[in-house]
Amino acid sequence: MRGFGVIPGHTGFDKIELGDEKTLDTHSYIHYLHHKYFEVNYGDGLIPFDKWFGTWHDGRQDADCRMNERMAKRQKSAT
Repeated sequence: MRGFGVIPGHTGFDKIELGDEKTLDTHSYIHYLHHKYFEVNYGDGLIPFDKWFGTWHDGRQDADCRMNERMAKRQKSAT
C-alpha cells in the first residue's frame, strides 16, 4: 500500500474499496485539517511523527486549543 504515496490522503474519501470487502482507510479527514491550518498533521499516519512532535490534530476542540497555544508561543518568541 505504501506505493500509493500521498494519493490516499488526498482523495476526499474516508475509505477506498479494494474489493473482496477490503478497504483502505485514507484518513483524509485528518489530513484535510493540515490543508486548513497547515500547522498540523504533516505525516501520513504510518509513523506517528505528529503525535511525537505535538502537531497532531484530530478535529477536537482540545487539539484546536493546543494548536493555537503553540502558534501563539511561536509568534511571541518571534517578536
